[in-house]
Amino acid sequence: MTREELSDVPITPLGIGIGGQPGKYRIAKTVNDLASNLLSDWKHPKDDIWRAAISACIRAFEVQSNGDAARGAFILAAEDAELPLIAHAHNLMPTGEARDQRQKMAVWKPRDARARH
Repeated sequence: MTREELSDVPITPLGIGIGGQPGKYRIAKTVNDLASNLLSDWKHPKDDIWRAAISACIRAFEVQSNGDAARGAFILAAEDAELPLIAHAHNLMPTGEARDQRQKMAVWKPRDARARH
């Protein structure tokens, strides 16, 4: 399978700590974002847990689904490496993305005064 044949697999957004800088996070929205972090930006030992996360990303690319499994494996590797994460990073997304996709809340309306009698 070539790179052109692959489309990226979306995941639930995940905030990944950037290089030990407190309060600085990169938002991963796809399996490609996770794999890129594991392959390029990983400053921690590349142990069995890291290899399992890479394998989960590869499987997600191969079947073009299962982004949640890749995300879960990444979280395990990040926790093992003591990398700070924000699991519910959709709150950090810029306006126009996840923040604008909130469900509308029902609006309470008082009953008509005549209906109470």
